[in-house]
Amino acid sequence: VRLVAEGDGWRPQLLCERSDPFLGCADFDALLFEHLSAKVAAKYGDAVKPGSRAGFRLLDGCERLRKLLSTLPEASTTVENLVEGTDVP
Repeated sequence: VRLVAEGDGWRPQLLCERSDPFLGCADFDALLFEHLSAKVAAKYGDAVKPGSRAGFRLLDGCERLRKLLSTLPEASTTVENLVEGTDVP
């Protein structure tokens, strides 16, 4: 992660740089899964369990969302048939 400020002219000024070699996209997907699973449970009353069909669908949606967020400041996706035939945005 880099924190950059606008510098003089065309060259930005690097303020801070931090990395973690043990943090990867699977960790980010897992955190997204936990967060979105809790939101689905609160809104629809059904918890999405890891390893279930709904869990795989949600994990696929988390991966799509992560890829979109790598290029866009905001993103949304829909997971089809997540809760009893309901598409969840």
